[in-house]
Amino acid sequence: RVLRWSLPAHSTLFSKDMPQLDMRTVCVKLVPIATLFSIALAFGNRAYIHCSVAFIQMVKASHSVLTYTLNAVVGAEVFLGSKLRLVCMVWFGVFLAVTGEVDFVPAGFLCQCLSSLAECTRLVLIGLLLNRSGLKLDPLTALSYYAPLCFMLLLPSAILTEFPSDTSAWIENFEA
Repeated sequence: RVLRWSLPAHSTLFSKDMPQLDMRTVCVKLVPIATLFSIALAFGNRAYIHCSVAFIQMVKASHSVLTYTLNAVVGAEVFLGSKLRLVCMVWFGVFLAVTGEVDFVPAGFLCQCLSSLAECTRLVLIGLLLNRSGLKLDPLTALSYYAPLCFMLLLPSAILTEFPSDTSAWIENFEA
């Protein structure tokens, strides 16, 4: 809403009529998407601590396989064997990249797998909960709704993991 307020009135970034959402719609449709987005961000960032950027990008290439499989499982997309073969070829390439990693760290790989699963599930849920239910939100409007929810979900974890244990030394370094 801050971005909407700060933009000129004639800006076309957001849809003209921003839908009013009741608490039930927010809890049922937006909170699951924000939760999955938060999980994807948290575990994806944690994976960068353990794994190389190139390795993580190779694992991210498997998103098409996960997204197609999840869409077929929930019935959002018709299952086609020919499509499955194509996306499995992508998965095979990812598998080769994973097995060829010199500095393989299982914890980093697990973090990236959880991040990928959460991200692909989020994409499927966006299709099911927002688009199919008649709640037509353009991407920026949807983001303006679930980004604050993500912030609230990630803030406790960020405080626990990122806040320095010696705050007095941190404040002294910050003021210098």
